[in-house]
Amino acid sequence: LPPIFEGKTKEITAEGKLPSQGNFVLAGFRAPYMSADNTLVQSLVNYILTDSTSGLFKKRLVDQEKIAAAVEDFNFDYDNGMQKIGIILLPTTKVSQLKTQVLKIKDDFKNMSEETFNIYKRNLFVAAAESMQRNAQLGDQLALMWGKSGDIDLISKFVTAPVDVTKEQAQKFMDQYYTKDNFIYLTHKGQSGAAK
Repeated sequence: LPPIFEGKTKEITAEGKLPSQGNFVLAGFRAPYMSADNTLVQSLVNYILTDSTSGLFKKRLVDQEKIAAAVEDFNFDYDNGMQKIGIILLPTTKVSQLKTQVLKIKDDFKNMSEETFNIYKRNLFVAAAESMQRNAQLGDQLALMWGKSGDIDLISKFVTAPVDVTKEQAQKFMDQYYTKDNFIYLTHKGQSGAAK
């Protein structure tokens, strides 16, 4: 984990400083800083959970449990040391409901078939290859790969074939970092007290 989190492995719930008309929540799990060794697995897990239009968090929170209006990846490309989820809760959703459901995501991942896992891998490959066709995205990715992982060559591992990550490797990452003690949850001012 990033040094700031060393020895601080417990769930953190915090309230922001500003009120909001929306019911937006930022949730996340501490994760290691991106490096040449873990960029592929972190990127794939993020894609499967939040960045894909059929991500597992959207399926659970919006489609199945109907406690959120929307779920999105939150700054994965630009922040480091945390896998974050932006969630717009329905007005009736309590914080405790959301926490319970977010922590069940490991089970959803574990129960996903190998075939579905491979579909996500192929979809990430297509999305990455397609986005690299644009100069702006190519420049962004070059800067991000160098800045976050120190290895520009990682780009070729996203755009030449589906990433070389097994379901077992991705599950191991989730088992290690997607835990209650590693969970961080941020509400806007006034929301955490009213929605508990």
